[in-house]
Amino acid sequence: MKQTSLNIGTIGQKLESARQSKGVSVSEAGQATKILGKFIEAMEADDFGVLSAPVYAKSFIKMYAKYLGIEPKPLVDEYVEQYAPKTKMNLTDEVRQNIT
Repeated sequence: MKQTSLNIGTIGQKLESARQSKGVSVSEAGQATKILGKFIEAMEADDFGVLSAPVYAKSFIKMYAKYLGIEPKPLVDEYVEQYAPKTKMNLTDEVRQNIT
């Protein structure tokens, strides 16, 4: 996979820059990836809340990055670190008693 030098900026800026470097419009990218244009625009604007759930955001980032020729893992990792909700374990009283 061709790796472009996109080490600066937000996830959205990296995706947008890669798309522009490839010379394709949002519409063309959407047709090629089967991702709705509004979701591509949302990703490029770092508006991941539009994508409903983190599983969709991660999947769309992977698909879009692969299409653009950039490594998806660093972008997904960055998404998880910055945007994905942090899960908090809720321990029941029974579990707490068993731990102590």
